[in-house]
Amino acid sequence: MNGTDLRILAIALADHASPRLPVELHHGPAGRLLVAGSPSWSRFLTERFFGGPASGRHLLARLPVWRLPALLERWRPRVDLVIARVDLFSAGRFPAGRYVR
Repeated sequence: MNGTDLRILAIALADHASPRLPVELHHGPAGRLLVAGSPSWSRFLTERFFGGPASGRHLLARLPVWRLPALLERWRPRVDLVIARVDLFSAGRFPAGRYVR
């Protein structure tokens, strides 16, 4: 195996071993909210944001943390608020200055 093969193998293993975070779009009278994290936590958050249950909720994807920043950036112009609940180690993958930690 050469260096390129090892890099490809490492990426494949990291993708397979990483837990998948659900990413959901919630909408209601107050706007649209994109939430990445556990479903119980996201339901609590959206009920606080909307003052009750969201009018609609759609699962967009289940992604490993390393793929999350790209998806959040794609959806950013189309929602009012983006929230991702990730561990401190994973938070380092998000560009500084673009996210509040």
